[in-house]
Amino acid sequence: MFIVPADYKGLKEKHVESTIFERDEDGFFERVVSIPPLGLENKRTEFNSVHVLYEMQLKFRS
Repeated sequence: MFIVPADYKGLKEKHVESTIFERDEDGFFERVVSIPPLGLENKRTEFNSVHVLYEMQLKFRS
């Protein structure tokens, strides 16, 4: 599991979304789950058989 400090949209805006695919350490890991803890929406993105991204939107109660 890799906890990401940016959501997927933010990575795309910075043109660094390809870093998601570097997290398997050249095939060392069979499955990589990336989780940005402060996502903008609740969404699961399965990029391929190795990489999946779970975005979770946090809502705080006042």
